[in-house]
Amino acid sequence: MSVTSRARSRNSLPSSRIPSSLIYEEIDGIPYFYRGYRSVLSRKKTKEDIMGASALQSAIVSLLIHILYKYLPFDDYLIATNEPGLHLATGNNLSNDIAVFDQSSLPTPLDDKYFSVPPEL
Repeated sequence: MSVTSRARSRNSLPSSRIPSSLIYEEIDGIPYFYRGYRSVLSRKKTKEDIMGASALQSAIVSLLIHILYKYLPFDDYLIATNEPGLHLATGNNLSNDIAVFDQSSLPTPLDDKYFSVPPEL
């Protein structure tokens, strides 16, 4: 997944006018947008066009998940994929390709918010 930093030029829109769905991560309150977000804003591409993973990235993630499931006890760990969000603090939200959580550290039941506990891996 490609990401660009929030380098603002004289011609760029303020980040408050850019949809949050185009933000990949937020660190210290600074949004980092998906690479190609300007093409979406100018209607040259769709959100789906810039957010998809490459074939190589998908294969690597699949292989890593296979290895993790082989060696980690299923009942002890949650292997989260599909870019699970991680909320570290206000203005600090990250995305992961794969995150391995200790089941005992997670709230139950899981909700529709970002993970608020750091992953083990």
